[in-house]
Formats: sequence, C-alpha cells, structure tokens
Amino acid sequence: MSKKTTVKEIAADNNGDVKKEERLPLHVLILDHCTERYPVAQIAVDWSRVLKQKQENQHLRPNELLDMALGDVLAGKVNEKTVAQELESLKKRKADDQAEETASEKLKLKDDREKLAPAAKESASKKKKTE
Repeated sequence: MSKKTTVKEIAADNNGDVKKEERLPLHVLILDHCTERYPVAQIAVDWSRVLKQKQENQHLRPNELLDMALGDVLAGKVNEKTVAQELESLKKRKADDQAEETASEKLKLKDDREKLAPAAKESASKKKKTE
C-alpha cells in the first residue's frame, strides 16, 4: 500500500470525501498548505501554548502538543486571529492569577506581623521592667 502524499489522493481513496475531523498526516498538510511555512509554524507554537493550558491536554508531551497544534492550524480549525485572541485571554488570566497570588501573600504577611506585634510589645515591656 503506497503512502498518500496529498489531500487529493486521500480524498480519492475516500470517494472524494475528506472529513474535517479526520486528522490527516502532517506531511500531507504541510505539503498542501498554500501560505508560507514560517508564519504558520509560529502560529502553531502559539496555539500549542494555548492547548497546554487546557485540562484535557495536561498529560501531553511538548512534541505531542506541537503536532496537535500544527495539525489544527494547517487543517484550518484555528486561524491567526483565533490564536491571538486565545493568547491574549491566557496572558490576562495569568496576570489576574499573579495579582491574586501577590495580594494573598501581602495579606498573609500582614497577618503574620499582627500576630508578632503583641509578642514584640510584651517582650519590650518585660525588658523595661527588668531595667
């Protein structure tokens, strides 16, 4: 059995039907893709960053994420605009999480200081009494 190298050859085997959900081999998608390859690669890398944050993809290795992202970009499931929007919301979510974490750390430090303040006053008053 020969290896199919274009979408047309795969469609011919399937009676002219290539399902959108069907995952075509990456070499087929890359060879048939009509735009320049370097911008597509950057979009795929960005999309893999978005995919990495999704719960169902947490177990995947980086090369598996990149294969999935490249397939999604080349198959047209996502475009540059979608990836940019998702990256922006991801950055915003990370900034919000970091701000929340910083606020909770400050609150914890304040609580610790308040707990230590009575002990410090008590030790200072004992020091004065002994003098």
